[in-house]
Amino acid sequence: MPTTKAMLTEYLELLQRRGQEAVWVDDSAKKLLRKFYLEAHQKEAVSPHAKSSNRATETPRQGQVASAAPPSVAAEVPVSPAMDISAAGSLEQLFTQMQNDTELSNVGALKTKFVAANGSARSGIMLVSESPSYHDEQAGLPFSGPAGKKMAAILKAMGLQLDDVHSTYLVKYRPNAVGQTINTRKPSREEVDAFLPYLKREIELVQPKVIIALGSSVAKALVGHEVSAKQLLGRFNDAFEVPVRSTYHPSYLLQEGITPEKKWVWKDMLAIMELLEMPISEKQRSYFS
Repeated sequence: MPTTKAMLTEYLELLQRRGQEAVWVDDSAKKLLRKFYLEAHQKEAVSPHAKSSNRATETPRQGQVASAAPPSVAAEVPVSPAMDISAAGSLEQLFTQMQNDTELSNVGALKTKFVAANGSARSGIMLVSESPSYHDEQAGLPFSGPAGKKMAAILKAMGLQLDDVHSTYLVKYRPNAVGQTINTRKPSREEVDAFLPYLKREIELVQPKVIIALGSSVAKALVGHEVSAKQLLGRFNDAFEVPVRSTYHPSYLLQEGITPEKKWVWKDMLAIMELLEMPISEKQRSYFS
């Protein structure tokens, strides 16, 4: 009966004959490959006919391209959720996939509580914030603290409620920091890049008519990091074939002495209402005038 190693070799040779040069591996397959590598290395070390080589051999990390296990081994090994994000056919499936993606939850320095999206996109609007705040993490829902009340007030002025919009995050775990209390640090570029493919799939599933990016870092992640703040403000940009409007996060509006910024946010909301062909009264147009 052939050994697991022989089956693995046979399977990889079959893939090579079919023209496939790389496949994905998870932690279990990685350990198996590491075991085979060590065995082969030991044999070469004791063999008088072993050939020297200057080529370094590395064990592949989870999610990187390398050799994979045959069907008999793969059936016993959980497949990494990050392998096929497009397979998620619903938001529930997508969020389950995200929570099971250990590579995603271990990237950077993140807290352990997953905070999913809330509301619906019946208004056609999708709100995207950077990451959960302390209050969001405690409640397990977006916009649960003072910033949430501010966002609810802005939407109310538009004739909407929080439940009318799809509220979500770019990074769905609260970023951790040394000595952290109720403050929340900005997600790192590494954390943002890891979560962006999932957000792209979430946008595809929600199919919003417009995305409100709360903060320039969210807008840059969606539109492109090379885009300047000047190119983001006061205009619509495009991300994944959806118009994106970048505006201030409601937590910023809680500070004192920033009436000009509040005025700017309301101009953004009026532009969104016009884009969605929502009715706009004279009273709404005259806010901050």
